[in-house]
Amino acid sequence: MSDNIKKITDALNMMNVAMTQIRLYPPTSPMIVNSMNRAYQAIYICIDAGKNPW
Repeated sequence: MSDNIKKITDALNMMNVAMTQIRLYPPTSPMIVNSMNRAYQAIYICIDAGKNPW
């Protein structure tokens, strides 16, 4: 269970970083693209983990 909590916390942190960077840099910046991709991957991992709880 604590592994899932860590995954969710990581995903929320990555989303926060991505949203902060979107406000600071132009949308076409590689920094924005990379942070959005990392956030997407983290969210996908959380959703996938929820499908297989054990």
